[in-house]
Amino acid sequence: MYWWTILKISEDSDLKTIKKAYSKLLKVHNPEDDASGYQRIRTAYDEAVKYAKKNNKVKNNQELINNSTENIIDELDLKENIENESENYLKSENKINKSKIDPYIEKINNEKIEQEDKINEEKINTSKVNLYIDSLNQEKSELNNKIKEEKINKSKVDQYIDKINNEKTDKNEQINFKLKAHIDNIYNNEQIKSNDLQQQIKAFFNRLNEIYNNMNLRIYSSVWDELLNLDIMWDANAFHIIEDEMFNFLTAHKYLPAEIWRKLNKNFTWSKNEIKLYEKYSAPLVEEVLKNLK
Repeated sequence: MYWWTILKISEDSDLKTIKKAYSKLLKVHNPEDDASGYQRIRTAYDEAVKYAKKNNKVKNNQELINNSTENIIDELDLKENIENESENYLKSENKINKSKIDPYIEKINNEKIEQEDKINEEKINTSKVNLYIDSLNQEKSELNNKIKEEKINKSKVDQYIDKINNEKTDKNEQINFKLKAHIDNIYNNEQIKSNDLQQQIKAFFNRLNEIYNNMNLRIYSSVWDELLNLDIMWDANAFHIIEDEMFNFLTAHKYLPAEIWRKLNKNFTWSKNEIKLYEKYSAPLVEEVLKNLK
């Protein structure tokens, strides 16, 4: 069964809803009376908390990444439009120039053929042929001048393309800088959360030492209830860390009232997980703690 089915809540429930559902089911599945039922809802609760926090983190990260991606796409669309305009401009200029030159060359070739035919047929004298050749050479020179002008125009287009490429490089650097800044911000936020969790765990054990070292506090059940219901105890990751450290603490600080031992066992369910304890700790330590629990 899924955790949300066990806890009788929806899959998209927040941490507050998960805690309420868990607390409500604890009243039904007491670990001393219904160990398997308690273990099932405890496992479901841990999975639910982990899923809710991961889902919240993914939503926040996805929102940052989506915003960054939309900005990048807008930038890339702008660059693509500029490049397309440049390419279309160059193609249109080449087509126009070619359409002007080709008919002119064809005309010259046709006239040259016709003239050669006339020379063969009518035996035009050499002077007329020379004059005609000079005329063709002049036209050829004009054609070369036009070709040079077209090369100059092409040079201008190349300069324009270089300008666009330089702007493209600058934009890419700006985008990379912004993206790196977003990633660094996400990383820093995660570090802050991790540091805050460590500080809360440290505060938990400072309070634990304070309670144990004060005999007036050590014997009062309400003081231990307050400690075991701190917000940090509802964090699945922190709970496992606290559970291990608490076990180590009790191996050296075992002088507690029976009521407190029962309360700790109810919270951490050590007596239900003896096999795991023997896997993690030496047998004498485990046996000493289990003796106190019983």
